[in-house]
Amino acid sequence: MLSFYLVPLLLTLVIEITVATLFCREKKFLLLVVVANILTNPLANFLVKTFPIIWYYPLGVPLLEVAIVLVEFGFYSAFYRKRYAFLFLFSLCSNACSYLTGVFLQMLGLL
Repeated sequence: MLSFYLVPLLLTLVIEITVATLFCREKKFLLLVVVANILTNPLANFLVKTFPIIWYYPLGVPLLEVAIVLVEFGFYSAFYRKRYAFLFLFSLCSNACSYLTGVFLQMLGLL
């Protein structure tokens, strides 16, 4: 059960921290990325496990990902005011990378 939450979180952290270092190398920003993902990733996995319809509804996972992008963007915006375009672009890119990596690993049968 723990691996259901831990593996996706660790994978997401590796990917999103990698993307974050391409956008900004400030330690504060990297720490925010870690905290944001510790808050959103287990919750997203809990929702998927609790409500399997998310997987079966064609827009379920994409809508969940949009919600995550917006929540993380709001979280980053609370700490970095006036950099909204940068923060939204980062949130969108980092979550797209982690989502697409997960899809790719599932296609290979590794997740």
